[in-house]
Amino acid sequence: MANKTDKTRVQVPLERETYEHVNQLAKDNRRTLGAMCVELIEHALSSPDFESASIKSKFKADVVKGAINGVDLSRDKLSKLIKLLEAID
Repeated sequence: MANKTDKTRVQVPLERETYEHVNQLAKDNRRTLGAMCVELIEHALSSPDFESASIKSKFKADVVKGAINGVDLSRDKLSKLIKLLEAID
């Protein structure tokens, strides 16, 4: 049976101000500093900002693969999608 010490660990250097902010959040929410960091990371990773970056990266990779394979990138719908992607950046 796995226990909580079997989890992968990450060590991250923080600016003093960031450390103090996270430490205060942990105290206010009655969590250990480690538990608060896990919660903040999980929350950030579930946000649309990270998800959309992943989708954009995949789309860009697919466009490049298509271009290499001879796909006509000037087709109307595909051209509009590429322009929308550029507008997001």
